[in-house]
Amino acid sequence: MTMVGSCVTLDPVVHARIGGMTQAEMEDALEKLNVRMSSVEQVLPTLATKIDLERFATKADLERFATKQDLERTNEALREGLADSKRHTEVLVESVRDDIRLVAEGVASLITKVDSLSGRVDGFGHRLHDFGNRLDSANDGQP
Repeated sequence: MTMVGSCVTLDPVVHARIGGMTQAEMEDALEKLNVRMSSVEQVLPTLATKIDLERFATKADLERFATKQDLERTNEALREGLADSKRHTEVLVESVRDDIRLVAEGVASLITKVDSLSGRVDGFGHRLHDFGNRLDSANDGQP
C-alpha cells in the first residue's frame, strides 16, 4: 500500500494502526505531527550546514597535532628531566659548599698570619721609635 499522492510504501504496522483510527484520532495525530514539525522548522535554521562546517578542522587536519597520549609521554619525559636536573643541581650545590668551606678555611689562615705579622710589625715599629729617641738623645748632647 502507498500513501496517496506519493510513491512511499507504508509499513504494514503503520497501515494497521492508521486503519484502526477514527477521524478524530487522525486529526489529533496530524495536529501533534504539525506541532512537532513546527518545532523542527524553528531549530532547522540554527543547524550548521556542510558549507558552514568546511571552515572547521577535519580529522585529517587534527592528526598533525599532539594527542593526549603524546602530551602525557612528553609530560613524563619532562618530569624525568626535571628530576635529573634537581639531582645534578644538588650535587653542584654540595660541591660549591665544599669550595666555600675551603676558601673560608684559607681566609681564616690568612687572617691568623696577618694578625701575627701585624704584631711583629707593631713590635718592630716600637723598637724603631725607641731607637730614634735614643739617637735624638745622643745627638742632643753633641754640638
